[in-house]
Amino acid sequence: MSTKCRYQICLYKESFHFSSAHFVIYSKERRELLHGHNYAVRLKLSTNTLEQDMVLDFDDLKPLIKQLCSSLDHKTLLPTYNRELSIVEDPLCAANFLLKVGESSFSLPKHDTLLLPLPNITAERLAAYIGEELIKLLSKMSVAAHLFANSESSLAIEVEESLGQSATATFQLTS
Repeated sequence: MSTKCRYQICLYKESFHFSSAHFVIYSKERRELLHGHNYAVRLKLSTNTLEQDMVLDFDDLKPLIKQLCSSLDHKTLLPTYNRELSIVEDPLCAANFLLKVGESSFSLPKHDTLLLPLPNITAERLAAYIGEELIKLLSKMSVAAHLFANSESSLAIEVEESLGQSATATFQLTS
């Protein structure tokens, strides 16, 4: 009798966090107020094969997660794929973006904002964005090649926007 084993590593470090502002756009007439969260990121990486007796060395993953969190930290996150949101250079100040949603408009410093290729800024979309960016980074690393060669490998990214309130995006890793 043979049994199949699945391995999983989990990473959640205090340094896997970012503080960002955002608002969710529901329609041209309805949006959240601009507000912020202290987000936390958790990772689960699963496979049924090990390389050097590990799913992946924690030390190979930690700097990648920190890098992704750092890129989102202390920014106002804006979705570029939302048809209700207009983002243009502010005609009164070239250093700013002018945002328009319905009757609301904002002028924000460009260096304080991060334009993301997302339809909205939600915990779900941020989890997917971080997961996709991490997969791009992992796919370039020879130590992670076995994960992409195995159709059973998966990555789950959880983004917590407040205690007890989170969303997870799960990906099958393929080459």
